Amino acid sequence: MYPTLQDIAREVGVSQPVVSKVLNGGKSMGANASDETKQKIIEAADRMGYRRHMAAVALKKQRFNVIGLLLSSDDRSELPPQILRGISDHLKQVGMTLSISSLNAEALKDSYKMPHILQEWGIDGVLIHQNPFHPEQIEQLIWRSRIPAMWINDPRETDAIYADDFDAGKKATTRLLAACHQRIQFVASEDREPCSHRRMAQRRAGYEHAMQEAGLHPDVVNKIILNQAEHFTTSPHAPTAVIANSCDSLPHLAIHLAQQGLRIPQDLSLVGFSPHPYALDKPVTCLQVPHYHIGQHAVKELLKKFDEKRITSDSMAIPHNWSEGETIAPPRS
Repeated sequence: MYPTLQDIAREVGVSQPVVSKVLNGGKSMGANASDETKQKIIEAADRMGYRRHMAAVALKKQRFNVIGLLLSSDDRSELPPQILRGISDHLKQVGMTLSISSLNAEALKDSYKMPHILQEWGIDGVLIHQNPFHPEQIEQLIWRSRIPAMWINDPRETDAIYADDFDAGKKATTRLLAACHQRIQFVASEDREPCSHRRMAQRRAGYEHAMQEAGLHPDVVNKIILNQAEHFTTSPHAPTAVIANSCDSLPHLAIHLAQQGLRIPQDLSLVGFSPHPYALDKPVTCLQVPHYHIGQHAVKELLKKFDEKRITSDSMAIPHNWSEGETIAPPRS
C-alpha cells in the first residue's frame, strides 16, 4: 500500500495542502513552507515510497504527459535508433514519457479499431513513423481523432519532420566545387526500397541543381558502372570527384581504383552520405543524416501544437551535418 499525502503530512508535521503543493508542482510550490520543510517533505516522500496518482493528475491538468509513437509492423518502417534516442532525450527533459505501439496495415486502416486505439491509448499526441505504403486511411483517421500528430521522415507539406536531402546533395556538390572540381559525378544506388529511393532522388536533384548553377553538366551513373574501372582512367571526361549516394558503394569503388593504381583523394575525391564515416581505410568526408535532431524536433513541434492548441503545423526539413574526413583534395592539374 502506497502512502498518501496525509501520511506524509503526518510524518513531517505539516498540513496536507502544503505537502500537495510541494510534491505536485503547484505554481507556488509550497510558497508558505520554508526550504527546510520542503526538503523534509521530499525526503519523507522518497523514504516512504510515495507515488503520484497519475490518473488524478491527468484529470486535473487535462494532460497525460505521454506521447505515443506509432510504428508499422512492416520491416520497411524500421525506426533508426538515433531518432528514438532524440525523442526519448527531449521527452525526459520536459518530464514526459513515451508509449510505443506497432500495428499492421489492417489495423492502421480499420475505421473502428484505429480511432479506438488512439482514444484509449492515454496520450496527448502521437509521432508517426510509417513505411511509404502506409494505408491512406490512416491520415484521415488521425485527423478525425483530433489528436496532435507529427510524421517522422516523411517529406509532406504539413505536420512532418524529415532530413533535407535536397540541401544535402547541393551541399556535397558545392563543397567539391569549392575544392576546384568541375567533373563531379553522382553515383546513384540501386536500392529499390521506396524510402531510400526517395532520399536518393532528392540528393540527386540537389546535386543537379548545384551543377547547373555552376554552369556544369551533371553526370549521374548507377553504381553498376563501377565494375568498369577503366571508366576512371581511359575516359576523356573521367570525373575527378564522386558523390556516392550510399557509402555501401565506396569499398567497391576503392577496390577498382586501386586496381588501376589510383588513390583517394589524390586521384579521386569522395563525398558520401552515411551515419558511418569509416566506409574505407580512412575517414570519409560525408554528410551525416540528422536522425537525432529529427527525433528532438519532432517532439518540440508536437509540444508547440499543445501549447498553441493547433492540429496542423508547417513541416520542417532538418539539415545534414558535415563529418570531416580525409577524402577531398584539389584535382590534379
